[in-house]
Amino acid sequence: MYQAVIVACLIASPTDCLYIEAQKWHSSESACISHAIDLAGQVHIRMPGYKPTQYICKELKKGRLL
Repeated sequence: MYQAVIVACLIASPTDCLYIEAQKWHSSESACISHAIDLAGQVHIRMPGYKPTQYICKELKKGRLL
């Protein structure tokens, strides 16, 4: 299972960043990447002043939810 994580930084202060963890898990890395890109496209709408800078699809070990 994979979980998408987006890193979003303030446009006015590029060192002030947040990690946004998706609450949806994916069985494949490619599905996770697709979801991460979709989420990154919504950052400026849901969080004005922030810009997505990178995404991470972290693999969840068996038995772990986060």
